[in-house]
Amino acid sequence: KMIDEIQLKFKDKIFILIAICGLILAFYFRVFNANDFKERELGQGSFSKIKAEREITDETSMSLEIGRSALQVEVAMSEEKKIAGLGNREFLMNDEGMLFIFPQKGRLAFEMRSMNFALDFIFINKDEVVEIIENVPSDFEGSIAGTKEYDKVLEVNAGWSRQNEVTVGSAIKWKIK
Repeated sequence: KMIDEIQLKFKDKIFILIAICGLILAFYFRVFNANDFKERELGQGSFSKIKAEREITDETSMSLEIGRSALQVEVAMSEEKKIAGLGNREFLMNDEGMLFIFPQKGRLAFEMRSMNFALDFIFINKDEVVEIIENVPSDFEGSIAGTKEYDKVLEVNAGWSRQNEVTVGSAIKWKIK
């Protein structure tokens, strides 16, 4: 009878130990991964996370934080939209931009075709600014390309980059609406 009591106590100790380990693991995942789960639910965080979880198209509504400001961006994924870009528009609001997304990184060239206002070009690789070309006039006839490889280009009004303290190395946070 005493051996049965000792075995029962040992089984109780094992059960309590397993229960405590389970509680510790649950607490760890709740505290340390709560923000990650929340970001995934809201469709925000790093661009690669978002792209893996959602289809991004020309119709995708996206906002981003860069420098000390937030922007609403129009996405250009299709070749037609990339070619048209911001051409033939009269103006661009100061809190807006166009984000060109490419399937792989490289050094693709842009033109100021049919533009009515000057632009800053912000070249992005993954979630970081790698280069900025500022104040390209609307009548510029050459091509614009970064010297480093990039997989996204953000076009904003001329002067916006400097005004919002966007620099090489600035991190970008994305949110799909």
